[in-house]
Amino acid sequence: MLEQLSTLQLALMTAILVLAGAIKGVLGVGLPLVAVPLLSQVVPVPLAIMTLATAQVVSNGFQAFQGGNLGAVLSRFWSLFLPLLLGLFLSARLLVTLDDRVLGLILGTLVLAFTALSAFQHRFRIEVRHEKVMSPLVGALAGVLGGVSSFYGVPILIYLVALRLEKRFFISAVSTAFTFGALLLMASLVFYGAMGREQFLLSGLSVIPVFGGLLVGQVIQKRMPQAAFNRGLIVIMLATGLSLVARALWR
Repeated sequence: MLEQLSTLQLALMTAILVLAGAIKGVLGVGLPLVAVPLLSQVVPVPLAIMTLATAQVVSNGFQAFQGGNLGAVLSRFWSLFLPLLLGLFLSARLLVTLDDRVLGLILGTLVLAFTALSAFQHRFRIEVRHEKVMSPLVGALAGVLGGVSSFYGVPILIYLVALRLEKRFFISAVSTAFTFGALLLMASLVFYGAMGREQFLLSGLSVIPVFGGLLVGQVIQKRMPQAAFNRGLIVIMLATGLSLVARALWR
């Protein structure tokens, strides 16, 4: 696998992974959003996804444990994570698979609509008192979507942004959710034989540049005011929505 990649390809892949890692270090999200489209210009899309598999698990797990918020996150959002895991496990066995183009278009439109609300109506939010009802519903929705597609992160991102969490707690919460999703994704790639020894090696090596970028991004994040952090999330959600819509329309 590695010997089939040219020096230029490896250099470009490394630079992309560092950039994507830095954005994740700053905002806690954005690794696959930035890396997959750019990596797919260098290598095939399946290889781009597999390259990120290990880095997603490790980077999300690292950020989930950082800051000492993991216990509080699990205590507050267990009713989000449990339906997510059950939904991912059960829906992966569904015989009916949703059309990725239609699903992407719907989700992309929803993300863009929510981004517009968040950007222009700063008071738009989900109140804490609604979490008991919303968390299991969002977790189940994300799990089902994740089981039949690769879009489990979109409902979770929208939900956690709408709760207007403090930036460090937000990063811990979203990273914990994405760790569960990334673990199941990687397990499915291995189980179905899509990820062999060579792909796993390349995926493991990708952790190095991603972590390099992530550590740089975290230095920036510590100095970033909450307002700037919120604006950064709006930008990343806008990019997510546009990416989903564009992929649905031009796939």
